Amino acid sequence: LTMAPSGQPDIYLYDTVTKQKKRLTRYSGIDVNGQFMAENKIAFVSNRLGYPNIFSKKLNGGGVEQMVYYGRSNAACSAHNEYVVYKSRESNNEFERNTFNLHLISTKTDFIRRLTATGVNEYPRFSASGDTILFIKNYQQQSSVGIIRLQENKSFLFPLKIGKLQSIDW
Repeated sequence: LTMAPSGQPDIYLYDTVTKQKKRLTRYSGIDVNGQFMAENKIAFVSNRLGYPNIFSKKLNGGGVEQMVYYGRSNAACSAHNEYVVYKSRESNNEFERNTFNLHLISTKTDFIRRLTATGVNEYPRFSASGDTILFIKNYQQQSSVGIIRLQENKSFLFPLKIGKLQSIDW
């Protein structure tokens, strides 16, 4: 849960039974988009490097660890067990058209897999089973719902006839 009770967004754990919240991150910048992972950890987006990147932290304390060393403006992620899918800007020009691709990493290895190749791919979301990723693709003036089936190594796009997708979730 991202909350900013003091004006600065941090990641909190909220117990729905006791209605108690526990602050998990404490940073003067931005910590958002907390995602549960395996091994009692969370992945989240933070601007600790001066630009958005993906970090992790154990729920029971400890330090923050940088997870992604590839790309810039890694501004969105989704986690499932030991895997994290994230959005990454792959060009250096902050003010021109850029390509944003999705990448899959594992916390168990140095494995990194690029999942998309063109356009602006964003808002990746793992399915509950972890074998499918849902995302939005904007390419050549068209917005599409994208689905990546990881086990089958297949991708599908479902373009809109009109309009532009702004957000998506399962």
